[in-house]
Amino acid sequence: MDSAGGRAIFVMDEYGTLYSARTTSSASSTTRASWPAPPRRGGEIAVRAGEVLLISDQSSHHRPARRFTAQVVDSLARQGLDTGRIRVEYHSPS
Repeated sequence: MDSAGGRAIFVMDEYGTLYSARTTSSASSTTRASWPAPPRRGGEIAVRAGEVLLISDQSSHHRPARRFTAQVVDSLARQGLDTGRIRVEYHSPS
């Protein structure tokens, strides 16, 4: 989540709170331990200048169902974020 549009990992809890952390290859156990469990909604996010550019279900640890990725975008929209320009990437088969 830098000015170059890099990606960060994220999870979203049942209340729509999004937790995010920069990472190079995988999140540290300390970071993951501070997130809500189970992380059903999660993947990668790209943000630049406060604008969400991308939501992806890409994860090295979890394979969230596509419906959970769609729920992330829906939750952001319900919270007032303009989601019309967000690119959504699906890597999970279903």
